[in-house]
Amino acid sequence: MVLKANAEFGRIDILVNNAGVMLNGPIDAADTEDWRRMVNTNVLGLMYATHAALPIMKAQGQGHIVNISSVAGRTAQAGSGVYNATKWGVGAFSEALRQEVYKDKIRVTIIEPGAVATELTDHITNLLAKERIQTWVKSLTPLKAKTSPQRLFMQSRSRRVLTSTKF
Repeated sequence: MVLKANAEFGRIDILVNNAGVMLNGPIDAADTEDWRRMVNTNVLGLMYATHAALPIMKAQGQGHIVNISSVAGRTAQAGSGVYNATKWGVGAFSEALRQEVYKDKIRVTIIEPGAVATELTDHITNLLAKERIQTWVKSLTPLKAKTSPQRLFMQSRSRRVLTSTKF
């Protein structure tokens, strides 16, 4: 994918690693194939794409790698252990990468959104975990476009608002 884009456009200015799966469920009842899918997609896919883009960006003398993670990479929760582990991995990889490539004028950004309305929960294979997270997501109050940072802070303390850990 990266080599094809470089061949077609002549350069890679930005790489956005945004693929991810969330196959939650209790560890002792897990289908370990779900673990493999999460590690392969959430961590290894991001690493492989980054590895392919780095030589191109270094040769250009600049670039920007944006890794999409989750607040799940900042805190662990029962029923989300392996998903949490993959998102912690994205954070650690992003920070190590930043330390390695800043001198090459390659920026590394990690974005850690909270709950976002996507199809992520549709793919959970553990039915109890799927029901619990879908109920939790329905209980959330989405932010409004005119929400101020001060109000966002106050609302986020109630834990019923979709927030991110970084502003």
